[in-house]
Amino acid sequence: MAGAYGRVGHDPELYRLAAAVGAAEGLLSGVTTVADHHLNWPADATADDTVALAAATVDAVRGLGGRLVFVRGERPGRP
Repeated sequence: MAGAYGRVGHDPELYRLAAAVGAAEGLLSGVTTVADHHLNWPADATADDTVALAAATVDAVRGLGGRLVFVRGERPGRP
């Protein structure tokens, strides 16, 4: 999966679009709060880059009237 993310790259607009699609699907199903296990931060990103990616995600969900909580966890086998 890391290789796929590396090829595609990380872009705030892509994060915004992906978050909007996911939030819209949830809202249409009655979900009002999304817990995002955000495990795909780029390893070489600066703090400003990660803030921009997170802000794009938050803006998309808020723009649709949903609520978002970022949660942190580790997946097994992650280097």
